[in-house]
Amino acid sequence: MSGIVTNWGAGTHAGLRRSVNEDAALVAPDLLVVADGLGGHRHGDLASAAVVRAFEPLASRPERTREDVEATIASAHSDVAGLGAGVPEGVGSTLAGLALVSGVRGPEWLVFNVGDSRVYRHRRGLLEQFSVDHVATVSSEPGAPARSVLTRAVGMDAVLEPAWAADYRAAAVVVGDRWLVCSDGLTKELADGVIATILDGIADPQAAAETLIERALGSGGRDNITVAVLDVLADDGGGEPQEDTLIAVRRVPAR
Repeated sequence: MSGIVTNWGAGTHAGLRRSVNEDAALVAPDLLVVADGLGGHRHGDLASAAVVRAFEPLASRPERTREDVEATIASAHSDVAGLGAGVPEGVGSTLAGLALVSGVRGPEWLVFNVGDSRVYRHRRGLLEQFSVDHVATVSSEPGAPARSVLTRAVGMDAVLEPAWAADYRAAAVVVGDRWLVCSDGLTKELADGVIATILDGIADPQAAAETLIERALGSGGRDNITVAVLDVLADDGGGEPQEDTLIAVRRVPAR
């Protein structure tokens, strides 16, 4: 989008206890998307891939609106639901993302999520979670250990909630901000304070993403881990986007 210059990096890993990486990610200079196929459900890797695929046309648009993002999420929800036809336990995926959209006052960030994948903003050493965890703690019977369950997932009906919906939050474009989008494989292993320290201490976003994954693996790596980091480098208020900073789009290859 005109005038905004960013730098970004991303990576994904199956973790140390999973044979299949059910995470997927799409990264572009003004769009980050991370999807996590639900563990315990068949075709989780297909579900997360379908979410990412739905966002690919949006990544190439020079201008986009919140309504475009909402329509894309609705399309992803329908696509993943189709994968679950005939599967009793259903097929689903989380979704977390950051998109540069046209707001009333000009370009702004739109944070969106479904499930427990997260979006954080790192500003001047402070880490703030911008997404909303759609999780509830339940126990199957009295005296049984409590467990966490997702209350919302792309492609599945809401659980313990009246209706399915994504959450959205707008944020200003501020030079110097660093954004992190990740699956819960990262946040299960690393506390927010550790994440903040790494983001604060490593300038290159690709190196920061790789270090976060390495530290999560070192802490146990119990789940798939996907990380995308984006830095806002400049906002000149106009002009044509630079091809090498605002055009490239790629899926993150699974490891």
